[in-house]
Amino acid sequence: MTQIEFNEDEDDFKELLKENKDRPIFIYFKAEWCGPCKVLSPALEKISKENNFYLISINVDDNPEISEDFRIRGIPYVILLVKEKKIYEFTGFKQEKLDEAVRLAKK
Repeated sequence: MTQIEFNEDEDDFKELLKENKDRPIFIYFKAEWCGPCKVLSPALEKISKENNFYLISINVDDNPEISEDFRIRGIPYVILLVKEKKIYEFTGFKQEKLDEAVRLAKK
């Protein structure tokens, strides 16, 4: 598992996605003040570690440009990319949504 707390510029973000396109990537938008994010963070970290998924955590307060590019309207917000294509996304924390994302990432 590779996990990164992303705080770079937008071009670096795009390059990071291209460099890791050969495995599932979870992009996780969060904030320090977000209660559900505090529950989802350890669950995503554990799942990513157990399955060798790439996890990119993005603090929406520190990265407004990237958050705007993805049109983030609520957090926590998770996007699953496989081979550079968005195949699943969800807002909030519901275990069944997380389970579905993992199932799709393992295909």
